[in-house]
Amino acid sequence: ATLDGLYYNWPAPAIDLDGKNYIIIRNFKLFGGAGNDGIIRLTKNDGASVGVQILNNEIAFGQYTGIYANNSTSNITISGNTIHDVVTGTYTISSVGQVFSGWTVSNNEVYDGSPNSTLRGTASDRHALGGQDINNSTFESNYIHDWAGDGILDYSSSGGEASNIVVRYNRIINLNDPISQNHHYGIALTGTNAANFGTRMGGWQIYNNILSNINAGAAGTAAGDGAAIRLKGNPNPLIYNNIIRDFISGTEITLVTGFDVGIQITSKNNAFISPKTGGYYYYLPSSAGGNATIANNNLYYPDTSASDNLFRWSGSNSTSFTDWQSDST
Repeated sequence: ATLDGLYYNWPAPAIDLDGKNYIIIRNFKLFGGAGNDGIIRLTKNDGASVGVQILNNEIAFGQYTGIYANNSTSNITISGNTIHDVVTGTYTISSVGQVFSGWTVSNNEVYDGSPNSTLRGTASDRHALGGQDINNSTFESNYIHDWAGDGILDYSSSGGEASNIVVRYNRIINLNDPISQNHHYGIALTGTNAANFGTRMGGWQIYNNILSNINAGAAGTAAGDGAAIRLKGNPNPLIYNNIIRDFISGTEITLVTGFDVGIQITSKNNAFISPKTGGYYYYLPSSAGGNATIANNNLYYPDTSASDNLFRWSGSNSTSFTDWQSDST
């Protein structure tokens, strides 16, 4: 079925599919949406959704989320939409083992719209695109700007998977909020500490993205706010051909407490430009150890002699590129 070209404004989900399959939603103006559901609700109570396409809509002015799923979905396409004045652009929620697989999220524009929208709703999450337990999916060619929280985020629940994610060709510009109440990660993988975290988080590729002006937020720099790329427990992410500028940390890895996994970053052909005050090109945990990074053909600008242009690995900071180079592969 195809729903084409209507206008909807109502204090409830504008379109409630709740488990329907092979629906195309396109060319709508969808304004409204109450409570903790989305303006478009893919799933909640009545089973999984398969093969839904959400194309070329304007989705705005919801109290919580633009596109929402609280039950399993697969082969979902979200493309060409403008999403604004919502707390989160997309949100998958996993509470009893739901699976969100085969999502293609492409060519969307997501922005806040006004400072007041940063205070909308009650949820602590503020990502533009992503959610919980999304796997085997692609986020590409999206434009996220002037956003009060994170750019693209995937969160693993205690038993869920957030593996085999491709993030490419996106522009993520100006993550900030006026009262620093939210986190600001450009591209992020995080989750609940649990067994097999590394196995369930592997296979990430992050390439050909532009990330700029990623600001510190609610937790300050200690919790990674202002990280352009922040990955938790990912065993070997591939990070290449990205332009990253004006950030607190260019690439940050955090370990999974009690369930640490072997970590190695492959970082090639990236440009890290102008860290903010107190900023890091790389920020690695103390137990990652030497040789935790394969870092080849990257640009670090300006020179690394200042305290605002640091490398951190093996539990220590260095302003010396020579030290970093000798301890990397």
